[in-house]
Amino acid sequence: MQHKIFFVFFLLLSRIVLHAQTINDVEKIKERLYNLGMERSSPVESAVDQPIDNMFNSMDASGKWPDIDYQDKTASKWLPASHWKRLLELSIQYRDTKSPHFNNDTLRNTILTGIGYWLKLPPQASNYWWNAIGVPNLMGSVYILMEKDLNDRLKSRGIELIKLGVKPTHYEYYGKATGQNLLWLASAHLYAACLSNDIEGVKRVFASVGEEIKITEEEGIQPDFSFYQHGKQNYAMGYGKGFTASAAKYFYLANQTAFQFTPEKIAVISHYLLDGQQWMSRYGYLEYTAMGREIARKDIDRTPLTSALKWMMDIDKPFYNEYLAFYRRLSGIKEEKPLVGNRYFWRSDLMVHQREKYYFSLKATSDRISSGESGNGENIKGFYQGNGTYYLVRTGHEYDDIFPVWDWRKLPGLLTKQTAGTFPLFTWGTGSEGNKPFVYGISDSLYGCFGYDYDKENVTARRSWFFFDNEIVHLANSINGDTVYQSINQSLLNGKVWTSNLNSKNPGNQMAFHDSVGYCISPIGNDIYLKTTEQTGTWKEINLSASAASISKKVFSLGIDLGTNANNAAFSYTIIPAVSLDQFKKYNLTDHVVILQNNNSLQAVHQKDIEQVQAVFFSSGTVELPWDNISLQMKQPGLALIKKVNNKLVIDYSQPFPTKHIEIILDNKIVFVNNEIEIRKKE
Repeated sequence: MQHKIFFVFFLLLSRIVLHAQTINDVEKIKERLYNLGMERSSPVESAVDQPIDNMFNSMDASGKWPDIDYQDKTASKWLPASHWKRLLELSIQYRDTKSPHFNNDTLRNTILTGIGYWLKLPPQASNYWWNAIGVPNLMGSVYILMEKDLNDRLKSRGIELIKLGVKPTHYEYYGKATGQNLLWLASAHLYAACLSNDIEGVKRVFASVGEEIKITEEEGIQPDFSFYQHGKQNYAMGYGKGFTASAAKYFYLANQTAFQFTPEKIAVISHYLLDGQQWMSRYGYLEYTAMGREIARKDIDRTPLTSALKWMMDIDKPFYNEYLAFYRRLSGIKEEKPLVGNRYFWRSDLMVHQREKYYFSLKATSDRISSGESGNGENIKGFYQGNGTYYLVRTGHEYDDIFPVWDWRKLPGLLTKQTAGTFPLFTWGTGSEGNKPFVYGISDSLYGCFGYDYDKENVTARRSWFFFDNEIVHLANSINGDTVYQSINQSLLNGKVWTSNLNSKNPGNQMAFHDSVGYCISPIGNDIYLKTTEQTGTWKEINLSASAASISKKVFSLGIDLGTNANNAAFSYTIIPAVSLDQFKKYNLTDHVVILQNNNSLQAVHQKDIEQVQAVFFSSGTVELPWDNISLQMKQPGLALIKKVNNKLVIDYSQPFPTKHIEIILDNKIVFVNNEIEIRKKE
């Protein structure tokens, strides 16, 4: 009997100790939230628009600021949110021991009056994001900082508003929230739970976040480490950027508490950062096609990534050096060596090719995914983004704030009809899906090629790109459509432009040079378009919440005009990045690159310097290899990388996915046959 009593007593004592420890852990998390607030590390953008003294002195007696339109219904940049951004900054000033306003009673009363004004009749945004996510997270930061000064009425009513998107069984965002929206809503819930000492609420937050940190084929981190949000569109540098920051922040908050995340969850974010987002960036540049609507916002925010990397350096010590290198590159430290390699993000139809002196990304759209979206008045002209568009980056400044003045029908890499008037809207991605399944790439981690059976707005073509060390080759064939134009580049004008034989009757390559990039163009009977001019536009033309002030920039634009009625047209061009004009003048394309085939069924290129053939088979076919009378037959559509290494062929091929690898010794009787390919040597 005594043993039973002792056991029950021990069990009760253990539960009491565990409960006390959990309470201590909640206090530890609250303290960390407080510190994040003091560091201005808000889950949502919180920069203020006025000096401190102006904000302090301009609030009226009712608790509002006269310069804020509290009836505003703007969707993306909702003006009343500035009320909480200002209260947050004032709260920081009130708590900061180094501030001249530290513990200032007048400032304290100003903050409380501002809180009270909002709680009487909270303004409602037309965009639910502000009501359920944006304002609640700002409120949560303010409430954590000012908790000791809040009376019960302010505290309870505030917590009620902070928890707007928290339902008994799920987080609500136009239905059950997923991805970054869920992590934002959980953040608001965490503020509320800590403020009310709701241990079960805190448990629910970390459990829900843990469930969302996973590899998935729904919304969230994809198996290739791209990121889906709002359906099947790559948002790795939009919502996915915030997802990384939120997840890493949760790791920091829960570290060494009862809510600590497992190593497996931390590994998911580690892979996403280092194998996904890191490859979609170069120094200060972030991949434009992975931003979604955010490309129409003036300032690209790298803070979520740098914040995440700092937290991960502290949490995930084994990968400290990799995080630090990525952080240094994002911060623009050129002494940090860039990535070198080729990555194919097969879930998002994206290929990224990085070399020491340049970054090149190609984005296409199959019938499996969406190219992007407009919405909330943002990205009004972005309908063609992601349809064979690419970006060539050396310094990271080639496209700085070019978006208001861009001709959005001549995006770099775009093949499309040239019409006037407004752009089609593709609200939340509707109508931005591709039309064909054969949109695939293949990569051996250093080189790659990409095939695109293109079909958009009655323009069709077979298109392929081939990625080498010093060249990117683009072949196009079977082009049909009205008023079709192929954009080769459209970037900020930087320095003089040099040309040779442009639009001459010479059937060979015609050459252009600009900003340390050479272009060898074979228009095959079509005209080359070259323009250097000042272009004018406004941010408001692409984002209804932005400024209507006129902006002008000098722009370099190069392309191929295929005329008013393209009928089985074709062309090829090669981009030679990171080269001087003197070097380019001496460059002879055929010394390095030979086009083996460019037709409706097969496009193939031989790079002599590395002895590699890359081929895209739109249907079954055979390519004659440049070594020892060898041919490779693909028995169905697919892609192949064939490299001669000493006395063997190293072959990566896909039909079209996943990639398979074989190696064949070159001898007099070479033959390889399976159900997919045949490799034979002619007798």
